[in-house]
Amino acid sequence: MKREKVKGKEQANATHFTVGHKVREFIINELGGTPPEKLPTPKKSIKQLQMEEQKRLKQGPQLSLFEDEQGNGEE
Repeated sequence: MKREKVKGKEQANATHFTVGHKVREFIINELGGTPPEKLPTPKKSIKQLQMEEQKRLKQGPQLSLFEDEQGNGEE
């Protein structure tokens, strides 16, 4: 926006639309990617996952998912 010296809300909106359209075309045509509306919808929102993690952490110390206390990965 600074480089192109975009001024005003209408010009900013038009620039945003144009750039968004070009990025979308690039993702679909050049990268062979999936447009956002065709991506699967997650079952839980990020906010829900964050709240669950906070509750889990409040429950106290948790067992490591990776290694035991000696660091050898065995139970």
